[in-house]
Amino acid sequence: RRVGNPGRVLTQRLSTLRMTSSILARARVYAITASASALVLAACSDSDGTSLDTPPEHPADPGPDPTTAPPGSAGAPSAGGNTGSGGVSGEVPQGSGGVDGETDGSGGDAPDGSDDDPVELGPPGKPSRLMQERPLEPVAGGRWIYNPHRGGTNRYQGSGHTHAAPDHSNMDPRRQQERLRDLPGELKHHFVWMTAHLTVIPDPGVSGITHLYGVENYTKKLPSGGAPHVVALLPDAKLVGRSQPFGLYNYTLTEMPARIEAEGGLAVLAHPSRYSPTIAETVAVGDALWGIEVVSGGTSPAENLKYLDARLSAGKYTCLTAGNDLHAATSGLTTGYQHVSAESAEREELFEAVRACNFFACRADNERTAPVSEPTVRVVDGSVHVTMGRSGTIRYVTKNGAVRKTATGTSAEYAPSADDGYVRVEMSVPGAQCYSQPLWLMTP
Repeated sequence: RRVGNPGRVLTQRLSTLRMTSSILARARVYAITASASALVLAACSDSDGTSLDTPPEHPADPGPDPTTAPPGSAGAPSAGGNTGSGGVSGEVPQGSGGVDGETDGSGGDAPDGSDDDPVELGPPGKPSRLMQERPLEPVAGGRWIYNPHRGGTNRYQGSGHTHAAPDHSNMDPRRQQERLRDLPGELKHHFVWMTAHLTVIPDPGVSGITHLYGVENYTKKLPSGGAPHVVALLPDAKLVGRSQPFGLYNYTLTEMPARIEAEGGLAVLAHPSRYSPTIAETVAVGDALWGIEVVSGGTSPAENLKYLDARLSAGKYTCLTAGNDLHAATSGLTTGYQHVSAESAEREELFEAVRACNFFACRADNERTAPVSEPTVRVVDGSVHVTMGRSGTIRYVTKNGAVRKTATGTSAEYAPSADDGYVRVEMSVPGAQCYSQPLWLMTP
């Protein structure tokens, strides 16, 4: 509602602050720890089936599985099925059950003090210290939900994990960016995180695409023998030119995220189903682990999502991300990208939008595939409303990977239940998928 009285606005905000202190001091998150022994993990190859070489001194990384399913065959939601999260089948209502025409993805803007701005009543809060402060939104049962999908003026997309020389990909950074920029139609990339192994690549200055800085790091073996890779998404160029800025096998998965956070970066567990930690080891990592790469080249989203659901079910908010993990000219250009809402394609704007998890993790089988278009997730009247530009399958997934609802069409809605803990959404059209960020439930 709109308020025209400045004094009234101030009174409401003071009331909101008092409510914040009371509610969030007593907030608890519905969570349940997933059993590591119940999940079967798979190591997968790059999207073109080639070996992902590592430095010769690497302590016996497992090789890729040559039997990996082709991109698009795993993790695609289907009516009544369970291919994306390791959960159980849920309801399969016919039709969309939702609303059409909601295309801005906004869950509402926080008031900025203007008399003409809507005033959102509800405790401000966030599930992770790494995320921006946002107002929570009310749902049934006196609970509140955190929705990172806040929309924005524009939509941009780009890979969150792409390789180039001087690492073993031997791909020219300029050429990599040109190939992504020149993808056809809705698959065009507006930015790319260049994440060479052990090196932060300088901006090659390609017009029409924003260069974002990053690096993929090797970690020291965990007790299980897994040695997962951790990507650092970086805000600026200050680490360009430094050799091995996060070491070479110096830190474990448990230790590496804090090192990345100290440099202002976002720590991402890359393709967790390859060089796999155990589920228990992944859950044990602290909250400096900002994200998990659930869409990554030729790896299975279904397997990668098991790690995400386990952390979420254990009460650890973790964003999900996507990248093509592009190593070679024959790799799939479209097999992992972030679909971001931001004010502009400037580096600073994109970094902040990604840091706030205001994006979807998406993929398409190839350059000829029509992708999921214009995905949105909003909270309206206590329900999670989803829309997309093409008709397809929409699934609502909650704690422990349980599928609560499956619908077909361009829109759907779901009212969270008392024991959901979180809600995330999987959207699918033939040959392409997008995955929402988790919406986090809290209760006084």
